[in-house]
Amino acid sequence: MAGGWNCMVFKVPSNPNHSLISLQYDVSSVFLKCLLINSVEICMNVQLFVDQNIIPGLENTVTIVTRIILVAINPYKQLPIYGDAIIHAYSGQNMGDMDPHIFAVAEEAYKQMARNSKNQSIIVSGESGAGKTVSARYTMRYFATVSKSSSNAHVEDKVLASNPITEFRLCANFFQDNPVSISPFSSTISIKSARPVLKSPNKQLRMTVGSKFRSSLSLLMETLNATTPHYVRCIKPNDEKQPFEFDSKRVAQQLRACGVLETIRISAQSYPSRWTYIEFFSRYSILMTQQELSFSDKKQICKIVLQRLIQDPNQYQFGRTKIFFRAGQVAYLEKLRSDKLRHACIMIQKSVRGWLQRTRFLCIKQAAITIQQYFRGQRTVRQAITAQALKQTWAAIIIQKYCRGYLVRKLCQLIHVAAVTIQAYTRGFLARKKYRKMLEEHKAVILQKYARAWLARRRFQNIRRFVLNIQLSYRVQRLQKKIEEQSKENHGLLERLTNLASTHMNDLDTIQKLESELEKLAAQKRTYEEKGKKYKEDSEQKILKLETQNKELREQKETLEVKLQEKAEEMKGMIIERNFKEMRESHHNIYIFFSSEKMSEVTKQLLESYDFEDVRSRLSTEDLEHLNEDGELWFAYEGLKKATRVLESHFQSQKENYEKEIEGLNLKVEHLSQDINHLQKLFREENDINDGIRLEVSRLTSENLVRSRCSQAKYVSVTWQYSPKLFVAQSPQKLGTDLEEELDMKDRIIKKLEDQIKTLTKTIEKGNEVHVSASSKEYIGMMEYKKEDEERIVQNLILDLKPRGVVVNMIPGLPAHILFMCVRYADYLNDADMLKSFIHVTIDGIKQVVKENSEDFEMLSFWLSNTYYFLNCLKQYSGEEEFMKYNTPSQNKNCLKHFDLSEYRQVLSDLAIRIYHQFILVMENNIQHMIVPGMLEYESLQGISGLKPTGFRKRSSSIDDTDTYTMTSILQQLSYFYSTMCQNGLDSELLKQAVKQLFFLIGAVTLNSLFLRKDMCSCRKGMQIRCNISYLEEWLKDKNLQSSNAKETLEPLSQAAWLLQVKKITDDDAKEICEHCTSLSTVQIVKILNSYTPIDDFEKRVTPSFVRKVQAMLNNREDGPQLMLDTKYHFQVTFPFTPSPHALEMIQVPSSFKLGFLTRV
Repeated sequence: MAGGWNCMVFKVPSNPNHSLISLQYDVSSVFLKCLLINSVEICMNVQLFVDQNIIPGLENTVTIVTRIILVAINPYKQLPIYGDAIIHAYSGQNMGDMDPHIFAVAEEAYKQMARNSKNQSIIVSGESGAGKTVSARYTMRYFATVSKSSSNAHVEDKVLASNPITEFRLCANFFQDNPVSISPFSSTISIKSARPVLKSPNKQLRMTVGSKFRSSLSLLMETLNATTPHYVRCIKPNDEKQPFEFDSKRVAQQLRACGVLETIRISAQSYPSRWTYIEFFSRYSILMTQQELSFSDKKQICKIVLQRLIQDPNQYQFGRTKIFFRAGQVAYLEKLRSDKLRHACIMIQKSVRGWLQRTRFLCIKQAAITIQQYFRGQRTVRQAITAQALKQTWAAIIIQKYCRGYLVRKLCQLIHVAAVTIQAYTRGFLARKKYRKMLEEHKAVILQKYARAWLARRRFQNIRRFVLNIQLSYRVQRLQKKIEEQSKENHGLLERLTNLASTHMNDLDTIQKLESELEKLAAQKRTYEEKGKKYKEDSEQKILKLETQNKELREQKETLEVKLQEKAEEMKGMIIERNFKEMRESHHNIYIFFSSEKMSEVTKQLLESYDFEDVRSRLSTEDLEHLNEDGELWFAYEGLKKATRVLESHFQSQKENYEKEIEGLNLKVEHLSQDINHLQKLFREENDINDGIRLEVSRLTSENLVRSRCSQAKYVSVTWQYSPKLFVAQSPQKLGTDLEEELDMKDRIIKKLEDQIKTLTKTIEKGNEVHVSASSKEYIGMMEYKKEDEERIVQNLILDLKPRGVVVNMIPGLPAHILFMCVRYADYLNDADMLKSFIHVTIDGIKQVVKENSEDFEMLSFWLSNTYYFLNCLKQYSGEEEFMKYNTPSQNKNCLKHFDLSEYRQVLSDLAIRIYHQFILVMENNIQHMIVPGMLEYESLQGISGLKPTGFRKRSSSIDDTDTYTMTSILQQLSYFYSTMCQNGLDSELLKQAVKQLFFLIGAVTLNSLFLRKDMCSCRKGMQIRCNISYLEEWLKDKNLQSSNAKETLEPLSQAAWLLQVKKITDDDAKEICEHCTSLSTVQIVKILNSYTPIDDFEKRVTPSFVRKVQAMLNNREDGPQLMLDTKYHFQVTFPFTPSPHALEMIQVPSSFKLGFLTRV
């Protein structure tokens, strides 16, 4: 053979302690089946494959799988099809599920090594310059990447230099200088030219080159026999090493020399083709008869059909899940199927065309007959009838018309009368019959009404009795349970009640003393009030007496004035006595002086004695005429007025004294009322304290009630179980009445006890601690702790806290709020060391719990939420204006006073970002293995994508696939993620960012898999993908996440699905594709068009000319040459500030947190 060949054998040692857990898939494979054994036709198929998959400047595969051999064609140009995105796309997939690639062979070897703990070997062969070393480098890079190597940039160089690699150089390559790096771990056998050497008698005989070659070959075969081999054949497309040049003769020569043709012959002699029963039934159901399709077992149907279609049973074998065919049998079945389809199409076309022609012929025939009939009638009339005959015939017709009309009218009138008569009798009969029927129905309805009412009442009474029995039994059980619960609390409550009773007695003594003092003061007040009333009554009586006396004197004055006037009139005419009058006036003036003295004495006497009766008697006994004559009456009147004024002034002074005394008493009363109000305030405070005691007493009394009726309830329950009828008839009413009486009696006892408790007073002594209920304290939103309790806080609140059972009925981020309340306490004490130590311990605790639970989604979600809330609390209560404007006035009072924690906010923000990325990674790992089976392979639209392209069937894999994931599995996993995040109180913005990241992963993984699998590039699969995308969009709508922009991340996948469905023939189609597919790059669009595979023979492939048109239109686009999407790309996360609406002073620590050593401040 001209030219040398190099064969590089890589031994992949197994590692029994490998921790990789690979995933299994149940997917259909992409497999190029070469059933032909002619080297020329094989070469033509290879060239056709290369032409369809290699376009200069684009990313395309240059490998073909022929059964168990991977044929790698060197394009002599660096293509970007070996990046990390391609590695991740092939990682975890079965070899037959993806397009041919060196990574598929490496994944198969790695998976078998990891699962079966068996050594694997990859044999790479080919001519010099065919690409063996590059293929080996990419293989080792794949191993380094999937094994999570930390530095894989040049790992292939290190592995090639250190792994056990055996290289054979034969023929022409023996003398070529192709240096290979030698390392202690490599065994390189170089065979060089040798000449015969004779053994010297004194020297030891050395081994010849042939013996060395044989020993090395035997060692190599031993090594290979101990491993599972995987074969890669590297092909040079041309000797000039020109890119994308294909020399058919050289390729055929290499295929023959590499043993590919012989491998195909050997494979063809066995059972190279295999189908699952479901695939066979779906594909060849058209060849089955109606009788065969009537069976329910599809496996049995397949056996019957094969026995009928293929007469030689040696040409196929039935397995447990698959059918195995010899070479050419699948082609024979395909021929039968094509013939049947073609025959069916011909029959359908024949029938349709025959029906159309027959319909057209019948229409033409009917039209011709009508035309012929008309013309023949006209011709006959014109030939046989004259003008006279026409007139006679017309006259006869007129006469006949009137005669027949008359006869018909007479007959019609007779029939009309008869019909009316019959209708009258008939309608009367029907009306009477209908009336009787309505009457019967009405009476039946009345009977049914009463009967149904009676039945309903009876049924209701039975149900009520049954419900009462059930209620009584349930109440008895509930009372028994309540007895058991309350019996555990009796002792403590009794002790507390005894202490309260003793305190109550002491308080009663104090109250009695105060009441006695109050009674004394009240008695004094009453005496003062009585004295005041008595003084007032005496004064009023004296005033009344003086007023009556004054009135009598006025009457006497008036009578005297009348008499005086009469006397004066009589003396007017006595002019003679003028002189005497003057003398009399002078005498009168002298008398006034003496009489004034006399009247003053009289007034004093009146003031001393208040004896107006004596004055009245004296005035009555005096000689009025003498007084009148002397003027004494006038003077007496004036003196009386003065005396009255003196009495009034004395009474007024006495009244002022009384009012002063009353005012003093009122002041004392006000002071006593203030004391009473103070006592009442003390009573009210004591009542607030005793609310809990009243509840406990109520529970004790209800316990006594239940205990008193326990035996009776048990007896009634037993009686009901053994004699339900008797219990239904008698026991419910009696038991209910007894229970109600007992409840009333116990309610009265409870009220008495509550009245006694209400009389308790609060006694406060200095230096003694008094228990005050939480509701009566005013908290300031802090948690008091000691520095030595920091480790206990972290252990109980962070490390030992589990999300399940804690987050239910709890405010979001409660641990974060408790931690911040401890921070506020350290800030309140102005202790920098204490604050710094607590924050450091808290951050270390969160890091530890995240590290220990790095794969626990619920724990990561829980602590991501709490870290976010803790960060927001540090911002909200930092005292900065940009955050304080969102707070309430009470929240602004809780701001930090002494320290600025902005540096720790940055540390917490970095920690939250780290937790978020780990949180996203766990979600991606949980859902990634479901994406390809659920989005691409599962057929949610039954009947749409049940058929697969011809020649693409699932290749047998070394790994059994048992799990099947559907679109429902993906939606359920998304719903689980969503519910867990909501339950843990994750902020809505963070939740939307997480959902957006998940949807990006779903779209990227699905699109990458679509690029690498030709069997998925079909119109029907595009419809399937579009349906699955609609399911995801509907899920977003149901969860109200439309604003998360997650839908936009699916736009490339949506456009790819549209591209698979759209027509791809004309220039307008190419223009529409360029305008619509804006989210796909040029490389991706061309890849999908090249990979488009029709489902059956009736669809058209995308022509290379159409692909070139689209490529020419897309040349102006400025997009990169990258084919695969980066599934490891993460969107930038942002933590928006969301102020907490919860007041710190209202937060309480649940007992499940085990933080009893903390004290609310």
